[in-house]
Amino acid sequence: FNRWDPAATPLAPAGGAWAAEVALAPGRHAYAFVVDGRRVLDPAAPAERDADFGGRHSVTVVGVAGAP
Repeated sequence: FNRWDPAATPLAPAGGAWAAEVALAPGRHAYAFVVDGRRVLDPAAPAERDADFGGRHSVTVVGVAGAP
């Protein structure tokens, strides 16, 4: 969603955590955080190997309203 640009979606402090809002189209999205220059998986999300990008990434799926 940001072409893997670590500066494109900065996180900001939010109630004791760090957060960013990103508008995503329905579908599967691979992502990771960049902490001190290193890619880090999201401990609160499933991780899987991603054939499109290589390596392991956290994954989120955005559904379609009204779909099962």
